[in-house]
Amino acid sequence: MISLHYTPYKINVLDYSFFKNYDDVCSLNSLRPGKKTGDKVVTDICKIQYTHEGEILYKTEFEDGWTKLPEQKKVKITRRTVIESQTLTNLYNAPLPISDTKFKDLQSLKPVIDKEYHPFYDNLPHSKDPKNNKI
Repeated sequence: MISLHYTPYKINVLDYSFFKNYDDVCSLNSLRPGKKTGDKVVTDICKIQYTHEGEILYKTEFEDGWTKLPEQKKVKITRRTVIESQTLTNLYNAPLPISDTKFKDLQSLKPVIDKEYHPFYDNLPHSKDPKNNKI
């Protein structure tokens, strides 16, 4: 039997402080590769590449070559500048609450979840106010 703590993968646990606000450093309006009906949409993209020149390239098939994202505005600063300047602010100041309905659904799953993990589910932030629910 496999131990509950066996981890065959390296896991990076992310919290709300990992996500940064790029509004001041990037002026990209959309990742959609097309504009009109029938064109490629964001969910068709399987790979994205950001270049040092500020271009964004994409693939819709793994075997295809890279295609430049159409009508993109240049990214204002480079990755190196962002990392060195540490000017990015956090996108969120606290964990995002889930809906009360989702919270209740997760609570209903606890009978099939090891008791060791119940406190995690019990302490999930949740809100009845739909404006506060981001997830």
